[in-house]
Amino acid sequence: MSSTLPHASYRQVNHDSLEGFIGRDELHNISEQTVLFPPSAEKQPFKVVCFYTLYNQYAKIVKNLEASLIKFNVSYELTGIELTGSWEHICSFKARFIQNQWESSNIPIVWLDADATLEAYPEIFAHLNCDLGIYKFPSGNFATGTIYFGKSPLAKKLIDRWVFRCTTDPYTWDEISLRYAWYDINKSLPLKSVWLPTSYLSVFDNPYLAVDNPVVMHWQASRTAENHDGDKQFKWSARHFVRSGKNLLQTYEMPYSPVLSDKLTIDQTDQLKTFFKNNFIANQEILELKYPVSELSRFFDPSLFIACAYDPEAASAAKSADPETVYRLFEHGMVPSIVSQVIFNNIRHDEITEIIESDLYHTIFTLHYDKNESIAIRKTIEDANYFLKQQQTFSLPSGETLSVMCFKTKYTKLKYWIYRIRNKFSSDNSEVRKKYKALRKIFVHRIK
Repeated sequence: MSSTLPHASYRQVNHDSLEGFIGRDELHNISEQTVLFPPSAEKQPFKVVCFYTLYNQYAKIVKNLEASLIKFNVSYELTGIELTGSWEHICSFKARFIQNQWESSNIPIVWLDADATLEAYPEIFAHLNCDLGIYKFPSGNFATGTIYFGKSPLAKKLIDRWVFRCTTDPYTWDEISLRYAWYDINKSLPLKSVWLPTSYLSVFDNPYLAVDNPVVMHWQASRTAENHDGDKQFKWSARHFVRSGKNLLQTYEMPYSPVLSDKLTIDQTDQLKTFFKNNFIANQEILELKYPVSELSRFFDPSLFIACAYDPEAASAAKSADPETVYRLFEHGMVPSIVSQVIFNNIRHDEITEIIESDLYHTIFTLHYDKNESIAIRKTIEDANYFLKQQQTFSLPSGETLSVMCFKTKYTKLKYWIYRIRNKFSSDNSEVRKKYKALRKIFVHRIK
């Protein structure tokens, strides 16, 4: 479904300047800055794009969007696709779809979710002069139900980086991947971003996103969407996800960790494998946090091992070389959730502090090549109510020393699982309480 229409002669632009952000310009040594973007005096064309999944409710719901676009005489291209898989995988496809639409268009494009409708003519889009227009929550998180992409080289760089992150880690929500792609570009290039007003991301039943005169209304059909076949969702806690203020574009360089196969002898490799086997909780997922990636996946069942990397390029390369392992992108401030055991591979103690303060693990493994850092890590973890169960030191042929430690939570198993479940499902809602009780039974049975 598509339409290319001349834009109607609506009243002249009357909105005020919009708050926005310009990234660092390393070439000219100009720092990032918050700015006000005045509306463009000349009206420019734009096109709304969207895809919707066939054979479910979206094929019907999208007709409401099309009718509203026709009503306000807005050019559009709505594409039906046959796409299966998890909800996260379908969302990650959005970046590639937008990339294709942007490259084939000679005018700016606007993405609207299939369950959205126009309630008024989106006048701002006809007067934007920027690379990105998006709604930013007070927390700093992005909302990707409504997105404007200008026709500029920096807009292309942002979209390409977004696609790269979504391809490398399709389990992460597209809005999170876009936000970190935005960080990647803004750290060195003066990307121009405009923060859209709430009227362009109104949600019909959300009092925090409600306005008297909405322009774009989102009807949240995904809440009742039919389930997709595919992979289980791997969630990230948002409690320590936000970066703000002067640290908005702060980078964190993690030390490079040598590849284990290049450092360990055959006997040492067997000893390390035994170390993990003796302390690993069988049949439960284990998450490795590492920069960039390692070869620890060979010690575990691939279906239970999740490797997280700070470096997207390293994770992408590792994914190509080891397609059986699930690779995730981990950023400073993100808190892994769901898993009960984690490996901190050559991660600094101050990084570990933020992670373990935000969630509770049953088992923690640490690997480090620096003696002083290992001592600091042990103190950090023990101060967080864990005890050292086992420690082993390897004198490597290279002259380095590898220290491996295993910590267990001081909570009893039952208290541990109840603590985690209560944190995830603490609510007065009766349905949530039912889920909490059901999950508690499952976990109690699992640990007996």
